[in-house]
Amino acid sequence: ILFPVFQQAKHSAQRTMGISRLKQLSIGVLMYSSDHDDRFPLAMESALAAKPSIMPYLKSDELFVSANPKGGEILGNKALSGRLAVDVLEPVDTGMFYDSQPWSQDRGIAAYVDGHVKMATMSEIM
Repeated sequence: ILFPVFQQAKHSAQRTMGISRLKQLSIGVLMYSSDHDDRFPLAMESALAAKPSIMPYLKSDELFVSANPKGGEILGNKALSGRLAVDVLEPVDTGMFYDSQPWSQDRGIAAYVDGHVKMATMSEIM
């Protein structure tokens, strides 16, 4: 009887970990940007590509790996590579990082340029 409850709790904890990882990655990029004349790292196509630039601002290598139980990786927005932060016209709607696989019902986790992270449909993220 309790097995489904435990499965749901485990999935919820993994999702929270995924949200936390993307939040920390986005904060690392924003700190990097602040220290580098408001420019994003030159490589933003994935979290692993941005790792050499933002690792000094983060605490763990685990942040660069997706927590999604379905697998996948954390992808980034290539259009931000080397770009000035002030040139991003709608930071609240511009994705920075996202999980390559949806978590459930075509919804994935995405971090945005303004620093917030949320669950969104894959069509909203891309």
